[in-house]
Amino acid sequence: MRRGRPVLAALLGALILTGPGQAAAGDGSPEDPFVITVVTWRGWTAVEDGFVAGFRDAGLSVDIRHRDVERDRSRFPALIAEIKADPPDLVYSWGTGPALALSGRYDAADPQAHITETPHVFTMVTTPQGAKLTESLAGSGRHVTGTSHVADVEAQLRAIQAYLPVARLGVLYNPAESNMLWTMERLREAAPRLGLELVERAAPLDEDGKAIGGEALTARLQEIAAEGVDALYIGPDSYIGAWGALYAEEAKRLRLPSFAATERVIREHGVMAGLVSSYVALGRFTAFKAKQILVEGRDPGTIPIETLSRFSYVVNIDTARAVASYPPLPLLRFAEIVGAEEPAW
Repeated sequence: MRRGRPVLAALLGALILTGPGQAAAGDGSPEDPFVITVVTWRGWTAVEDGFVAGFRDAGLSVDIRHRDVERDRSRFPALIAEIKADPPDLVYSWGTGPALALSGRYDAADPQAHITETPHVFTMVTTPQGAKLTESLAGSGRHVTGTSHVADVEAQLRAIQAYLPVARLGVLYNPAESNMLWTMERLREAAPRLGLELVERAAPLDEDGKAIGGEALTARLQEIAAEGVDALYIGPDSYIGAWGALYAEEAKRLRLPSFAATERVIREHGVMAGLVSSYVALGRFTAFKAKQILVEGRDPGTIPIETLSRFSYVVNIDTARAVASYPPLPLLRFAEIVGAEEPAW
């Protein structure tokens, strides 16, 4: 693999989707694009749209090898073997699970089982340190860098309180996800400082240790509602993400305001509101990290792992109307309203 060199911004960027086995190594020109293996957990998202746009807008061409594992961890060994056999210029991954599967923990990476040489830029990782992708956010000291998508937990709780008075906050979470265990620890630390009481329920697990959705999810939400909570909170939980539409519908049926740490469940599934990273902006920021490696020739291990400097307060006005919990006027001055074109009040 050879690193890229700067190209003129006037060059027209291009996105080329390829299949397995196409030759790698590029310089970012239309004739010789950067080859990037994009690994997703549950399909192409707006984060990847932003990532590709970050290259296109800089006048750089990229040859994208998209590999979606469809939530199946058993696919990683073959994928890693493919990357090792025909290395791209860079590997991009979405989510904590794929990032760890590809590059391993900083203190336990195995050159035989993980990618340890090809530059790897991850995104949508809740806690890079908690996941042990890196010891320091200032730089991993190895072939990895990336971005995180979640605002500080206390800031999220304050954002909920800016919307409506909350004394009891309901939380359903997947105990099999390490990022949610980390998030729950932060919630338990921050809630008392803000005068909040948490009402927690762990998702039920099947015999393989996987969280069960469907009726089991709605039953847990009903248990939480029965304890008199004022609102519901969804952390950066892939389990809830997979069942987001069902969660949002049950929350509306229970007439409970719902808040989330991630954008997708608000825009696509109908959760009411949240302080979130824009997926497109996050993708562009991740592309910035990748360009530092490919264009500037920087060592990934020296590039800081960061969140966006600004987060968006997104409100799904259709859901707000359905649960009769309209945003206060001061919040409307800066919130992004999604759903109906015109607020009906």
